[in-house]
Amino acid sequence: MAGTLAARSGEARDFFLADIWWYGVAAIILTLSILVRRPLVGVIWSAMKGAGLWWRHDGPSRRRYDIATAVLAAVFAARFVVLHGLYAQNEVGWLTFSKIAMNYPLWALALVVIVWAVRRADYRLDYCRDH
Repeated sequence: MAGTLAARSGEARDFFLADIWWYGVAAIILTLSILVRRPLVGVIWSAMKGAGLWWRHDGPSRRRYDIATAVLAAVFAARFVVLHGLYAQNEVGWLTFSKIAMNYPLWALALVVIVWAVRRADYRLDYCRDH
């Protein structure tokens, strides 16, 4: 899709357009999931485990999933803001550099927070079942 956009417009910067908008949409969806009290990290993890949404009634677990989802939303929002700004300035070289430079460090940070939230919520579930 990225190549198609660039080929049709004739501008190299349009190669990044689909990703830029995906980052913005993902940030909005993740933020909305927190606002409606169903943070997507918790929803997805529960679906993968087949555990249901028990954690929604447990304040500490829900807050941890809120934090993990917020960090993930922040990653997408940061990428959107930086790349959109560079796109608007037609900085193709910096678009390429920024997309690569912001990739692994931000995802590593988000992964650490997500793993922390999931492990703590799972620990609470196990503790509540045992007691």
